[in-house]
Amino acid sequence: LSDLKRSFIGRIVLSVLKFRLNSHFASDEELKITSFDLDFSDSGREGCTVTTLTVTSEPKHWKEAVQLAVKEVRRMKEFGITKSEYKHYCEALLRDSRQLSEQAGTVPSIDNLDFVMESDALGHVVMDQKQSHEALESIVDTIDLEEVNAYARSILSYISNFGDEDGMQGLSEEERALFA
Repeated sequence: LSDLKRSFIGRIVLSVLKFRLNSHFASDEELKITSFDLDFSDSGREGCTVTTLTVTSEPKHWKEAVQLAVKEVRRMKEFGITKSEYKHYCEALLRDSRQLSEQAGTVPSIDNLDFVMESDALGHVVMDQKQSHEALESIVDTIDLEEVNAYARSILSYISNFGDEDGMQGLSEEERALFA
């Protein structure tokens, strides 16, 4: 269940970051940003979790768009997410999980087969949608805001500290132990 907990925390952090960035981009008409995407997924080929931040803008404004994204990443790494953001996204992700569990049995068998094969290749535990939701409900109350923010500091450091290798080592032993 620790992997499920870590994955859920990651989804909270990245969902909040995606919302914040989309809010900036939607309000900044001058940059003509056409899309923003944040992906967080396991990669069998890479053997790790891959997090990709993609910003698409008009060519002449690409530097400003990237700077805006990096600035928000640095802000989230330093200050974390708020209690209300945590609560909102925790509830939203639980609601999505509940809806998926209610659809159990309606997923085409080829999609289930693909899911089982990918999960096996990645060494994941395979559960049906109902079991997965029940497991998620069992761990969600064990997550606190400080744990979410420690995880945010950890996963956002690769962008926030780019070019500052000494800064990349700035996590405390306790923070590193949380996600080892």
